[in-house]
Amino acid sequence: MITPQPTSTDILITLQLMTTVPPRFHWAMFVGDPSDSTPYCGIKFHAITDGQQTETGWSYDRTDFRIDGLDFGVAAAVVIGNLKGKSADDLDNVLKNIPMVVPAIDVEREPRFSCRVWCREALRRLDIEGIITCTDIGAMEREMWGYGEAAADILENREEDWKGPLLATAHNSK
Repeated sequence: MITPQPTSTDILITLQLMTTVPPRFHWAMFVGDPSDSTPYCGIKFHAITDGQQTETGWSYDRTDFRIDGLDFGVAAAVVIGNLKGKSADDLDNVLKNIPMVVPAIDVEREPRFSCRVWCREALRRLDIEGIITCTDIGAMEREMWGYGEAAADILENREEDWKGPLLATAHNSK
């Protein structure tokens, strides 16, 4: 169970654990569903490898999701901003237009496209649109890696009972 509970207006980055050694995650954006009384229910926005065999092998997906551990193990959940009068549809309108290729700004550092690369571009675009404020994408990525790696270490070494991720507030985005 994620604690504390997110609000329906929080914008989150979530990391779903794929492997603990080495730590690998599926990166996504999440917002709560204001029509649902459960704060764990909402919408996930992410890049997925697709069965449609597009040119890049990736496609955009918007889907209902629960971040309380009932759907695929969320290892980290971090509030990166607030909808501030915007809606999930407003986010969708920005995020669905992200091309499934390494952005020009990342070509020197990224050998190939991934859900993490998509999240980096999502942060840029949400910042440009004024939905969030995130001027240092690299710092935000490093912050997410820190949360994810800490969770993977706990799960791998069973240093303590895993009760689910703590909801953190980003230091590098608002």
